[in-house]
Amino acid sequence: MIPEDSHVAGFCPYGCGEKLYLCDGRILCRDIDCPNEEGLHRILMNTVAGHTINFQDDAYCGSYSVVHPLRERIDNELLTCCIEEEGINRGLRGTWYVDQYDNWTES
Repeated sequence: MIPEDSHVAGFCPYGCGEKLYLCDGRILCRDIDCPNEEGLHRILMNTVAGHTINFQDDAYCGSYSVVHPLRERIDNELLTCCIEEEGINRGLRGTWYVDQYDNWTES
């Protein structure tokens, strides 16, 4: 059994350092100056396993924004992800979700 208010290995996503603790089943930052003590808990509660991509048709001509899944932070896979290229090559516009099996669904 893990006692309440136990230290958790890792770093606060807001740069507070190794200030993480388990409290009531949630991982919280205990730094008094942390702007969001529940930040890591909220990140870990995100159930989205794929990418969300928004292709804009605006003055920037083909600009896009991507929300990458958390798994891409492991081994820096995020730095080599090119998921948006397939959508650009298809000429897509609007918001799309790409699941972990590479299925594309318009949102």
